[in-house]
Amino acid sequence: MGSRVQAYVDLTKPKIVFLLDFTALMAFLVATRGINLLNLAAVLVAGTLASGGAGALNCYLDRDIDQTMGRTSQRPIPKGEVTPFNALIFG
Repeated sequence: MGSRVQAYVDLTKPKIVFLLDFTALMAFLVATRGINLLNLAAVLVAGTLASGGAGALNCYLDRDIDQTMGRTSQRPIPKGEVTPFNALIFG
């Protein structure tokens, strides 16, 4: 994957997105009697977009703090891979 595309994927915090989608999938399966693939797809797409967007907005809001913390200093905004404005619009 290209480094620019990877930077935007990293903004979404894909590990968190996966965990939230997995939780949504399990809740969907427990709460419904039959599997409606259209509803399942809608839940997973909406969950992915919502949690990914929230991750990007979180990166935008924490950009100043992320520069000073060792654990977060390698995120796309502090590294200069994505501008804060682009992260805000992407989120």
